Formats: sequence, structure tokens, C-alpha cells
Amino acid sequence: MNLAKHHILFLFLLISFLGNSQETLVKKSPDASFSNAQNLAFKGDRSEARDTLKSILTAHPNFHDARVLLAKTFSWDKQYENARSEFNKVLSHDKMIKDAWIGAINNELYAENYYLALGLSNKALRYLKLDQDLSLLKARAINSIGEVHSALDWLKVHLKMFEGDTAAKTFYRKLKDRVNVNSIGISTTAEVFDIVYDPMAAVSVDYKRVTNLGSISTNINYGHRFGVNGIQYGIDIYPKVTKNIYTHLTYSFSKAEIFPKNLIGGEVFVKLPNALEASIGGKYYDFENSSATVFTGSFGMYKGNYYYSFRPYVTPVPNASPSFSGSLDVRKYLKTSKNYLGGVISYGFLPELTQLNINNQLISETVLYLESQRLNLVYQFPSKNLQNLWKLKAGALRQELVFDSERFVWSVSAGINYRFMF
Repeated sequence: MNLAKHHILFLFLLISFLGNSQETLVKKSPDASFSNAQNLAFKGDRSEARDTLKSILTAHPNFHDARVLLAKTFSWDKQYENARSEFNKVLSHDKMIKDAWIGAINNELYAENYYLALGLSNKALRYLKLDQDLSLLKARAINSIGEVHSALDWLKVHLKMFEGDTAAKTFYRKLKDRVNVNSIGISTTAEVFDIVYDPMAAVSVDYKRVTNLGSISTNINYGHRFGVNGIQYGIDIYPKVTKNIYTHLTYSFSKAEIFPKNLIGGEVFVKLPNALEASIGGKYYDFENSSATVFTGSFGMYKGNYYYSFRPYVTPVPNASPSFSGSLDVRKYLKTSKNYLGGVISYGFLPELTQLNINNQLISETVLYLESQRLNLVYQFPSKNLQNLWKLKAGALRQELVFDSERFVWSVSAGINYRFMF
């Protein structure tokens, strides 16, 4: 019994001695311990490496190389939250440590938090301007959110600054080979009302092509309303003016009474600092017996994985006060920019909505002046091969009756969009 007690006491003293010896060694020579931890981590013994790194950081909490390596081992083992916490500790103390930025960005890319990775890339480049590695990482983050064309644009800028970057050249060629410049979209929508109006239906087909100067699309819209069929033809052009300015020009025409005879529009968009965007523009509607001009604009903001955009409409009314309406668009992006959940709340009669009639007489222009509230929900997702896009739509509408301003009609709508790229 006494012998057993002596053995236990001996082991306890030995462990204490070894622990104190390791702690003393770490305090006296953290570099040697750090080198040992590096060897362990790169050999795959990451758990043991973390034990050593934690001992180093207990004695030397501001040994940033050790904390960065600790964060990387967490990231390699898919412990992304632990890694994020350690990277944040380093960067909150010193924002000029490049290895910490690179590790933090890669950690979010591994975790598939692509928007967070892009945000970190932009932030890192504010502190470490014109850094080649961080600039290339930003291109990879842009590509990860599904913005291949934007990634190519950034790589062009990158390669002007770093002409000898072979990794960037390889990445550029890879993206260039798989980018899709053509797409065809098909959209269908059906709407039913609780009183007065019969069900309505709409089908749209468009062809879109992306060029270096911007994108261009043509569309054919079919509508069935009040027992009347009609077709509208249109074109939309999005010319690039500068890196941060682009425009939207649109024109459509129709001989059908359920569409405006001519619609002409233009809008200028400006990308602002801090993930903001603003625009201003207008549309001119030429109806059978009258015309109307609608002024509009927008203010958008990206916040993490969310996008918010407010758009007002102002329509001058002859001999009366202007008509005001507006919409608020909110989206939550999921894996990429092509995959999101969204909702749009609208107030006032927006000009894109359907036309009404009185006593079987179509009055397209009245849509600009009637009161309504609308909620639309959208879910967009890509196919597995990322070559096709699906969009599911549902909505509800409360709208003033044109012939009785004290009564409202309710409707529900649903639709589906499909786009394939080639």
C-alpha cells in the first residue's frame, strides 16, 4: 500500500516537473516551441500543435504568428467559428498583418461564407493597398458569389497592376473558358381576383447577351387580360460608362390595347463606396389616348448576405398633385449571388403592373394613379451544374377598384421563371 502511494506521488511530481519544464521552456524560448508547433501542424498532428500553441499564447498572448497558426489549424479542421475568433483577435490588435487577412479570408471561403470573404477582402485592401495576394483573393471571392463577369473585370485590373502574376493569368483563362455570354429566359405568371376581374396570365421570353460594353436583351411579352390577348416587343440595353457607372435604356411597343403603344425609359446607376448603389431615371408611357411620365430612382445597400433597395416613383398628374408610389426590395443571398430569398413590398400603383378597364373599356393609364399594396416573394436557385436558373414567385395584392374608390379587390399570383445559359 505504501509502495503504491509512493508510485502515485512520484508520477504526480514527474508530471508537474515536466509541465513546469515545458512552461519554462515556452517562456524562455517561444520561437523554438513555435517551430515545433509548425512541424506538428504541417505533419497533420494539429491537435498536438494546438496544445503547444495555446501554451505559447498563455505566456505570450501577443505572439501573433502563433495565434495565426492556431487559427489556421482550426480552419483546416473545419472549426471555422474558432478560427474566426482567433483571426479577429489578431486583426483587432494589428490590421497590417497580411497572413492574418489571408487566413481569415480563406477561412470564410472554406466555410462557404462567400459574401463575408468578399467583405474581408475589401477591408484588407483598405489597409494593405495594392497587395498582390489579397487582390487575387478578392477575385476568387467575387467568383465564389457567382459574379463571374465581375471577377473577370477585377482580374483585368489586377493584371494591369501585377503583369507577372501567373496564378492570376491561369485563373483568368479558367474563368474565361467557362463564362456564359448568352442566356434565354422564360417567365410565366397567373393572377386570380376575389371579385370583378377574371383571372389574368402573362408569359415572357427573352434573349440576353453579355458583352464587354455591357449587356443587351430582347423580349416578347404575351398578356391575357379581360378576355383580350396582346403581345409586346421590347429591348433593354445596359451600357457601361465607367467602372462604377452603368445605364439602363429600355424601349417597347405594342399594337395591343392591354399594353402601352410605346414605352421609353432610361436610368443611370452609380456604385458608391461601402457597398452602396444609387440611381435616377424615368419612363415615358404612350397610351392610346394619353401619355404619362414616371420619374424614379433607387438607393441600394449590401449588408453582409443581405441586400436592401428602396425605389420611389413620382408621376405628374395634370391639374392635380403628383402621384407617389414606391417599393422596398429585401434579399438574403444564400450560397451565391444567383441563390437568394427575397421579398418586395409595394405601395401605390406601380407602372409595371397590369391595366384595368371600366365598362369593358381598357384604360391603361389609370394604373399610374390608383391606390394599392402588394407583397411579392421570390426564391431563386441555380441548377447543380450552375448553367440554369430557376425562380419561384408568389404574391398578394390589395387594389382600389377603378370605378368605386371605397372598395378594394384582392388577388393572389404565382409564377415561375427559367433561364438557361450557354
